[in-house]
Amino acid sequence: MWGPLSTRVQQASRQQQDSRTQQDSALDARPRPRYPSDMSPDNSEQTELLRAIWNEMKALGVNLGGRLEALRTELGAEIAKTNERLDRTNEQLERLQTETRAGFQLLENRFDNLLLGEHGQEHADLRERVTRLEQQLARGGG
Repeated sequence: MWGPLSTRVQQASRQQQDSRTQQDSALDARPRPRYPSDMSPDNSEQTELLRAIWNEMKALGVNLGGRLEALRTELGAEIAKTNERLDRTNEQLERLQTETRAGFQLLENRFDNLLLGEHGQEHADLRERVTRLEQQLARGGG
């Protein structure tokens, strides 16, 4: 009973090894990149060309760096202007809030004076007189 199982495990192991060997040989059969024979470190024309490309890249980096710095400066100035405008707007808003609160406080004080203050008694007296007149008219007398 153990024999056939052991044989099957050995066969599966061999198949895996064969598969890996085939994959490895397929990888080895890949085409390799070929370089022209004139690409050697001794080729002065190639070296000069690469040096020229490198110098252009450095110049481009300096140019871009300067342009980025100019952009950074310009944006900083615009942000500063925007911040100034925001500060002025906030000051105006605070002034408006203060004036609005003061106006409501004045209105509240006047209303309190009207109902409770010196005019409050006058209104109460007037209300009492109107009530008496309404009662006399209701009774039919004058």
